[in-house]
Amino acid sequence: MVDTDAGVKAKMIEVACKGCGTCAATCYKRAITMIHYTDEQIGAQLRVAFRDKA
Repeated sequence: MVDTDAGVKAKMIEVACKGCGTCAATCYKRAITMIHYTDEQIGAQLRVAFRDKA
């Protein structure tokens, strides 16, 4: 956690990031943006992965 003029904020430890997206997916304020993929790219991957194959 880091104190800023805007209040207390979480600080990411980049070397510990595995790029899994769990932090971004669970952030209820949507304050985390993944550097590996955009939300649109992840959404597109999910739409293809769960598309009905029938």
